[in-house]
Amino acid sequence: MRLLILLTLLIFALPAAAQEAAPTPTREELDFNYPLILWSAGDLYRARPYDPAEPVRLTENGVISGVSLSPQGYMLAYRQASPVGIEALPRLQTAGAIAEFDLPSDIYIMEIGTGQARQIAGQPDNASLFVEGTPDLASVRSAPVWSPDGESIAWMEFPFGAAAAQLYMHNLASSLTALANINMPVSRGAAPALHWGIGGIAVEAGELLPGELSFYLYAPDGRLLSTTTAHPGDSESVELLAWVDNSGVSLFGILYSSGRWALIDPANGAEIQVGDIPMLVSSADPFGSLMLRFSVLPNSGFFWETLDPQPSAAASGAFPASPERVTLAPSGRAVAFLGYPDYTAAATWHNGAVEAVSGTGNTALAVGAIFWGVTHWRIGASALSVPLPQAAPTAAACPGFMPSRMILPGAGYVLSPAGDQNLYAEAGTTSAVMGIAPAGALFELISGPVCAENTAWWQVNYNGVVGWLMEGLGDTYFLIPPVG
Repeated sequence: MRLLILLTLLIFALPAAAQEAAPTPTREELDFNYPLILWSAGDLYRARPYDPAEPVRLTENGVISGVSLSPQGYMLAYRQASPVGIEALPRLQTAGAIAEFDLPSDIYIMEIGTGQARQIAGQPDNASLFVEGTPDLASVRSAPVWSPDGESIAWMEFPFGAAAAQLYMHNLASSLTALANINMPVSRGAAPALHWGIGGIAVEAGELLPGELSFYLYAPDGRLLSTTTAHPGDSESVELLAWVDNSGVSLFGILYSSGRWALIDPANGAEIQVGDIPMLVSSADPFGSLMLRFSVLPNSGFFWETLDPQPSAAASGAFPASPERVTLAPSGRAVAFLGYPDYTAAATWHNGAVEAVSGTGNTALAVGAIFWGVTHWRIGASALSVPLPQAAPTAAACPGFMPSRMILPGAGYVLSPAGDQNLYAEAGTTSAVMGIAPAGALFELISGPVCAENTAWWQVNYNGVVGWLMEGLGDTYFLIPPVG
């Protein structure tokens, strides 16, 4: 499967021309220029690993939920309770009624680097809720999800009080929102939740039978592929829902509280057996990423442990935490998680060292969710068996640099931790700059490698601009071939 998901460097990216003069940072050092995003009590905060400064508050609303990180890693999408719903709360007369339905909400996106947010879906004109003599007029929405390519956002939506919800898709480039041909019943006054992956769009249909959660699996164009149902065993509940890569085939995964996985073929809704369990890896550098395996202890619940698919002397790690409270750095070589030194504190783990994130925990900022790098789930056996891309047989390692990983004929990506890269007219930083290949860019390989300035250079075509990219410096790669 060709991996289209790469993380874009937010800030502190060095120009390519300056990288040779300065000491080359390792992937791990680049990680700590990426901010951690923390969700606490309905607001978002930005923090930096290994920085004693307190987290910076990005929002002041206290009504944000359903946060998700874009596939490129530089934007957030989230749901925010609408003023029409908040203002209606004092007018509720029935005790406990608020627990029976979701309040109206709006959809926002935020640029992580600047903290600037904009609304992409709001309330109708003359919105009203629980006003005597006035019909209710408001929109209830699910948490937003990103398309795998990061170009669109989707959510389920229905008019307050309606019995059915519809799927909406918003294209970021055109700023157009379209109604898709997917309709689902409203369950308990809430919009059905979505899960969008390479394999399609999974829509939660609620409990058709007690304790059994059902799903409709759609193709992105709205065609129904299949239906399936989660069947938890005794004392089990559904812990996590996610799309899982199984050697290029996308499966819909259901993780139960016992640690058991059910993997569903979206083509027919049937459960299939695979050779290993899914593990969490970095999407920005899947070849070099640690893999996080989650298991369950009877008396303490979920814990994570690191497995390294590459020969390494790095220390291994393991801590208690459920999958939704753990993430990886952009490089995949460090872990961010909740639960140290107390349940609501955030911390990072890197090569055996654990560091608490300043200003978080029970006596400070109680954190409920944490975001760092872009991740995805991958079947462990296939991940362990995937080697690093090898150089073409005719390509020798350039003096002063590691073996080339690019392969002709073919294509490649700019690794996001490396930042934007200059396209040079010749193989060297003293030649003219023809353009920029941004972090995450997909390019066509034309020729190479040429050895110069202690690195390997490749001639590429990026969006019609032909130029030369350096493959990396020192022990850090800037380019990577497609996955699969």
